[in-house]
Amino acid sequence: MKRKKLEKKLAKRRAALRVLTQHLHQAELLNQHYAMWLHEMRSPLLVLQQGLVEIKPNQLSPDHQAWWSMVETAAQQLNQNINDLLSLSQLKNHAILLQNQPFDLTAILQSLHSMAKILLGDKPIDLVFDVPKSPIWLQGDAFRLTQVLSNLLTNAIKFTASGQVKLTLHQKHNNEYIFSLADTGCGLTVQQQQKLFQPFQQFLQTSSAVQAGTGLGLFIVHSLVEAMHGSIEVESILGKGSQFSVTLSFSPAQMPSQVEVANNEVDLAVVEPIRLLLADDADLSRQFVMNLLADQPVEIVEVVDGAQALNALQKMAFDYALLDRFMPGFSGEQVCQQIRQLQMDGAQEKLKAVYLVSAEQVVNADLNHCFDSVLVKPLDKKQLLRLLNLKQPVSAKKTEKIFCKKIIHGKIPHELNGMLPQFILEVEQILSDLHRVLTSTDQSDVGDLVHRLKGSFMLFQLSDMTQLVEDLQQLIPNESTQTILAQLDKIGEQFTIFKSSCA
Repeated sequence: MKRKKLEKKLAKRRAALRVLTQHLHQAELLNQHYAMWLHEMRSPLLVLQQGLVEIKPNQLSPDHQAWWSMVETAAQQLNQNINDLLSLSQLKNHAILLQNQPFDLTAILQSLHSMAKILLGDKPIDLVFDVPKSPIWLQGDAFRLTQVLSNLLTNAIKFTASGQVKLTLHQKHNNEYIFSLADTGCGLTVQQQQKLFQPFQQFLQTSSAVQAGTGLGLFIVHSLVEAMHGSIEVESILGKGSQFSVTLSFSPAQMPSQVEVANNEVDLAVVEPIRLLLADDADLSRQFVMNLLADQPVEIVEVVDGAQALNALQKMAFDYALLDRFMPGFSGEQVCQQIRQLQMDGAQEKLKAVYLVSAEQVVNADLNHCFDSVLVKPLDKKQLLRLLNLKQPVSAKKTEKIFCKKIIHGKIPHELNGMLPQFILEVEQILSDLHRVLTSTDQSDVGDLVHRLKGSFMLFQLSDMTQLVEDLQQLIPNESTQTILAQLDKIGEQFTIFKSSCA
């Protein structure tokens, strides 16, 4: 009898567990869609902001100028709200990726000073930056540090009507840096300070003239500071102002020029060659990496998809692996997981690191745990050489012939100049294949072709055409073939304009 009761209880608990698991799975899917929607909202907003800049008349009446300023402010506020919500989504998924690269702290502070002056506008506020003037090279995440300080600085200016906003930097002997931001703004009550770093806290009663945001800014700042193993404190008096103090640890780093001078004394002929697994389905991307490493003692094994990468890993030993995030068959993440399994089984003992090549700054938690670092397209040569523990010869000559007479979208990195003819041929082929597939009954290759097209434009930093491809990606699952082909024709027209500027 007791056994039957226990079996019934166990069956109920198993049923409840199944329901809970299903709810958790649905919540995870919803959160993924939520993050995707936020990403998609960025594209039209960027078009709106850029359009406001492009079509703004030279002269406006006072009334129209006031309206124009309000529209620009509204667009900026919407952009900030989207960024806050996207950061919240990343934090919920533990998807904050911290980089560990050399950066110049002084350069970051100078950039923040320029940003703050723009934010001040006509406000009667003295902006004071009590910071060093000479370069301070540190090792860490420059992007996240900038995000923290810019958020605090924006808040200080936002909630200060007059007086002073002051940023001070103190350096301790144990590689700790204290960033103190003080203002003479409206201040906070004790109750408000207790809830300050909780999400969705909006203290609108402090100033009726201040436009409300998402209430996520300080929660995100607090979360980022914790992720960087730092601390943040606040002191505030209602009606007199606030002071935020952020303490973070950074190890010192060498200036790039010092690294290059040191490398000049290295005899590259005696450096032991390394073997690199390069997995990428885009020919141009692989060629670009090979160009970057052409003067280095590297044996590169090229593969075009995840299956070939796994096959190569079974047959030979590697020192490093460089994996594209999205590949046919197996993604970069899936290949990395197989690599880690091989290492657990005693294989690939020489493998020092596995790097992901991604178009995104932030990836999900699984990717963070698997990869040693993430490289963002287009790759930076100095960063790549540093990650592969290679030296860059100072005497290397740039012999590439400039193929384009004029570059529409800014300067193309010199490593890409010699690849322009190949780039043009590849894009033309992809556009032709896309048109053929979209007008056929079998459209299984559309996703791969669009991915390759976007990757090619990103490689050459053609942001306008990259945006057009992203717009095409949004149309494919929802719109008619006629609408999709019209967008594809638009991409072709823009590419023709670019091509006409080349010899």
